[in-house]
Amino acid sequence: NKAMLHLKEASEVSERLDLPKLHQCKTLNQVLEELKETSQKVIFCNESRKDLHLSNYFNKEFSEEVSFIIGPEGGFSDKEINVLLNHPNVKSVKIHDRIIKAETAVVLVLSIYKNFLVLNT
Repeated sequence: NKAMLHLKEASEVSERLDLPKLHQCKTLNQVLEELKETSQKVIFCNESRKDLHLSNYFNKEFSEEVSFIIGPEGGFSDKEINVLLNHPNVKSVKIHDRIIKAETAVVLVLSIYKNFLVLNT
């Protein structure tokens, strides 16, 4: 499978000794429905510039059990955004003052998260 080959190659390049888990693709609604059964916080990286910045969110409500939702290219639909904003486990934050590409957003979010972990352990 092509995805597993990418995981293996990326792990080798980064000198990682194990392979990351590859989960089956799920719809946004499936993920949110599963979250209703947990208390896990989910951080929705919203394109809205009015939200609290991610680094400030970590300072106020940090938990190591966290997942991130980063939108697809072109962003989420208004209906999807409304579903996310009304879900009890989801907190909407901004990660930048400008809209950035999804692949850049992933790196930025993980960098902010890792930086917070390093500074607070």
